[in-house]
Parts: sequence; C-alpha cells; structure tokens
Amino acid sequence: ETKRYGIASVEPAESELTDIGEVVRVTGMVEKPDPEEAPSNLAVLGRYVLPGKIFDAIRRTKPGSGGEIQLTDAMELLRTEGTPVHAIVYRGTRYDTGMPLGYLQTVVQIAVEREDFGAEFRKWLTDFVNSNVSGGPNT
Repeated sequence: ETKRYGIASVEPAESELTDIGEVVRVTGMVEKPDPEEAPSNLAVLGRYVLPGKIFDAIRRTKPGSGGEIQLTDAMELLRTEGTPVHAIVYRGTRYDTGMPLGYLQTVVQIAVEREDFGAEFRKWLTDFVNSNVSGGPNT
C-alpha cells in the first residue's frame, strides 16, 4: 500500500516514549513510492505540527505524485535544508477514510463496536447482508 501514502525513514530520537508512541527523528520522506523504493513500512498519516516556513517550502515544491504539490515533499525539502523533523510511531488502530470504501469500512467497524447501539447495529447489518447477498429476497 506504499503507493497510497507518504513513507518515512526514521532513527531513534533523544527522547522518551510518549503515551501514544515512540518519538523518532525523520531521516527521509518520499510520497507514494513503489514498494521496492519505500524506505520503511512507516506511513506519514497527516497529523502535523509544522513551522511557519513550511509555506515557503510549499511554494518551492514542484508537483510530485499525481501531478500535485505534496506536503510530504515540502516537509522533506525543509528536512534536507536542516529543519529537524520528528514523528511519533503510532501502533494503534488506523482508519483510512480518504477513499469512499475505507470511509464506509471505518463507519461500520466503529458502529459495531459501540457499547450504546453496537449490538442492535450488528443485528441490523447481519439481517441486511443476509437479505441482500446473491440469491437473497431483494436481489
């Protein structure tokens, strides 16, 4: 899935663990690389705290993957110019809502896990799927 995300190479930072993950220093980033060119298996997931000079870096960034100016490319430009870039390696559940299928999968997964109506939703979903699969009464 590297063709869908920015991928980072990292090394340990002089910092402790946070309550959500390990802090690392980013040593390189590439936007949507082919799997054989990916520097790691760590995706850049779009939650950033950036310095104001990112706007100048964006202006100087040429269109990249998909013919678009990529924030990952601007961040890599700053990094190569000496701005330290750090990340938190998050190991929890990640939801990809950037595409319709991923969004729908996320909504269903969260809905079935809800304590307040998850059981009722699971029953409805089971009934819906059973009545709408090939050969069911509504096909």
